[in-house]
Parts: sequence; structure tokens; C-alpha cells
Amino acid sequence: MIFKNKFIKAGRILCRNRVLLPIIYVGIIVLYILMNPPFIFSDSSLWNDIFSGLVLLLSFRIRWAAENRDSNTLQSVVDAKGIYSVIRFPYYLSDFLMMLGITIYVGSSSLIFVFVLISIIIIERMLMFEEGISFNKLGDVYVKWYRSTNAIIPIIWNWTGAVYTKNIVRKLILMLKPLLFTLFTLNLIHILKGYRLNFAFEVDYFLIVLFLIALFGYISTLVVGRR
Repeated sequence: MIFKNKFIKAGRILCRNRVLLPIIYVGIIVLYILMNPPFIFSDSSLWNDIFSGLVLLLSFRIRWAAENRDSNTLQSVVDAKGIYSVIRFPYYLSDFLMMLGITIYVGSSSLIFVFVLISIIIIERMLMFEEGISFNKLGDVYVKWYRSTNAIIPIIWNWTGAVYTKNIVRKLILMLKPLLFTLFTLNLIHILKGYRLNFAFEVDYFLIVLFLIALFGYISTLVVGRR
């Protein structure tokens, strides 16, 4: 019981600072690349980059599905169907896959192992805190949903179709934030890996162009959304 209370307290702190977690991890990746010898990235290859891209695409697809709800209230999430009929916390799964895809792009199997291990510990504590709040708010309604779904591992055969009614502009705005972060991070990793492997800074202009397009789209949707 003592450990459970400590885990919930840690989960509360993590949830309140969840925006900082990806930024802190990117800082760790930068230090990892700069402080380790070049051969540590021996797992990096074309197939490694393709696999990284597929994981990132899956992450964005899950996030897009998770935006299908009428509001940010807990009741609207329970009633949303779609991906919420098979998983309670799709954002956690999406964020995990996004950071996993970025980690895979680094090309170090040891970093992937450490990331997965730490992520399990962090997510477990955050879920304990969030589940406790959800039980207190909805009671039996949440218990029913809890028994029919998993937290972050989807039960595919329980899928129930959803009506997609959310404003498309709003969904695009919310999708562009993680997209911008991902493109910026991938380009940063590419530059640092080039420096460590070839002792020269190599800028991936394709990623820069994608980043600028996404940034332009983000600004455009913000302008349109205010009208």
C-alpha cells in the first residue's frame, strides 16, 4: 500500500509535467549521441529508418483516431466509441510509439532497450494516477468501461464503429504539434549522427522542407480556426 501511494504520487507529478517529458528525452538522446563512440550507431541502416517511419506513422494514426470525441470531458471519451472501445489511453500509446520511432532512428539497440524499460515504469505510474481520478469521477460507468478495455494494449475484437464529427481543422491543429516535434527531432538526430560518424554536419533538407510545410500548415490552421 505504501508503494502504491508513492507510485500514485509520482504519477501525479509526471502527469502535471507530461509536456516536458519528450523534451527531456530529446535532451538525453542528444547527450547519448555526443558522448558515445560512433560505432554505437551500427544498427542504423535504410531498413532501420523505414521501420522507424512505420512506427511513427502508426503513432500518428492512433492519435488521429483518438481525436474523435466531442469534448475533452471524461464522459465524452467513454462515449466516443471507435478507438476508445478497445483502449482507454490511446494518447499514451501514440506518444510511446512516437518516441519509440524516434529512438529507433538513432540506430542504437541499447538505447531502445533503455527507452522501453523506462517508459514502462513511467507509464505505469501515470496510469495509476489517472485511473484513480477516473474511478472517482464516473464510478460504475468507468468500471464498466475499465472491464471491457485495456489501458494501452488494444483489444481489437471489441472495436465499435464511431461517427467522426469533430472539426477537421481542430484535429489538424492537434496533429501538427507532434508532427512538428517529430520532424525537428529527426532532423536534429540526423545532423548529430552525421557529425559523429563523418565529423561533419550534414543537414537533411528533405526533413527541413517537411518541417517548414508542417509549420506553415500549423500556422494556417490556427488562423483559419480563429475566424
